[in-house]
Amino acid sequence: MKSPVAIIDCATVTQAISCFNKLTHYFERPFSYHHPVQYGMSSLFEIPENSGLIILGSLSDVHEKLAWQVELAEFLKEKISSGTPTLGICFGHQLVQDIFGGSVDLIDAIERPHQGTRQFTINQDHFNFKAGENFELFVTHNYEVKNLAPDFISLAQSKQCQFDAIAHKDLPFLSVQGHPEASKQFVSGHISKEISDDKFKKATLDGHRFIERFLEIVDKA
Repeated sequence: MKSPVAIIDCATVTQAISCFNKLTHYFERPFSYHHPVQYGMSSLFEIPENSGLIILGSLSDVHEKLAWQVELAEFLKEKISSGTPTLGICFGHQLVQDIFGGSVDLIDAIERPHQGTRQFTINQDHFNFKAGENFELFVTHNYEVKNLAPDFISLAQSKQCQFDAIAHKDLPFLSVQGHPEASKQFVSGHISKEISDDKFKKATLDGHRFIERFLEIVDKA
């Protein structure tokens, strides 16, 4: 059995324990939980051979350069560059671009934040994704990626977001602006916009599908 996939929770207010529990229940595989905001990086260093990394969202932004962000950024740069399969979600999506030389800024919208669900389309064949595939995920964000770092590619886009999903050209890295990991508790606590039952079900199932694609990348590494 592969070593655990590390779930790195970047929450600054309410920890995403419900999202971690959802992933462990649905996928029935080993995950480990880490909260560098409160506890630092020690728990990640204790499991040096994680089979993969999933970086969750945060109410902080990448421009703050908080102590835990700087430490986490150094850790991620080394792990991603050495080929550890990594999935960045929302803040994690933005943080990795900031680490490698991309740019992140506030969304260009009168209505901020973007909230609810959003459908995006895969724009090229890469990893186990096919051009033309659609995913609909929960979204809640004030910031977005504006320019890609070198050697990263746009994997998906929508009318509202140019870089809904990003991948590395060669390394097993994938990231997404939406929240494929979102639990019911996460949605009720972070998204004030009303979501229909059909949209909720679709975003939940597509979230599982998106994370499953990442776990396939982990298993092939």
